[in-house]
Amino acid sequence: MNFLTQTHEVFDKREKQMAVVRIMTIFIFFVSGGLFGQSFPDHILDALTLRQNGSGLELNMVMGRGVECLGIDVQRSVNGSPFERVYAIGGVCGSPERPDPYGFVDADLTVSGEYTYYIRFGSIGEVQISAVFTAVWESGVSVTPRNGGHTLRVEGMQGAFEVRVFHMNGRLVYSAAGFTDPTVELLSASWQNGVYVLQVESAGRAVTQKFAVYGR
Repeated sequence: MNFLTQTHEVFDKREKQMAVVRIMTIFIFFVSGGLFGQSFPDHILDALTLRQNGSGLELNMVMGRGVECLGIDVQRSVNGSPFERVYAIGGVCGSPERPDPYGFVDADLTVSGEYTYYIRFGSIGEVQISAVFTAVWESGVSVTPRNGGHTLRVEGMQGAFEVRVFHMNGRLVYSAAGFTDPTVELLSASWQNGVYVLQVESAGRAVTQKFAVYGR
């Protein structure tokens, strides 16, 4: 065996050893979280917003430049209910070159209360965001949480109107008449968490709406 042959064998062994090291490094990366989602980039989103848009909630987000994932899954919980999938994007999401915006509208919602969205970005991480939604019917009656109480807004009714609020168990918790201002502050500070039924009546026309009290 000459010198050149011996040198070739030495370098061949070193290359094999380095290949093993590289394979072990990759394996350690996957086990430590890259494959199973236990660790993920510190910066996934540049922006995340959730706001009411008419009879729905509009969710907008911008993935940061260089962040990519395999699919986006959005699940929703209403007033503490179990999460259910409401939106999903397949394939590779994000861009290595620029921020990448995504958004959707959760439309035609009929239940007022707290909506929580759980957003999972493939296997690299997840975020959660919540917002209060006030259901609005064609009648123009809406109830909005405000400063520990609730504000009633009535539009489209002529003349004075009467307001009654019942708990779902049938107990009357509020009753007042003679309102002419379309905005009414409901004295709801003592009401317990739960679902309530609002009745607005004027000149023989009655409107009924459900709304939720929570966070007490």
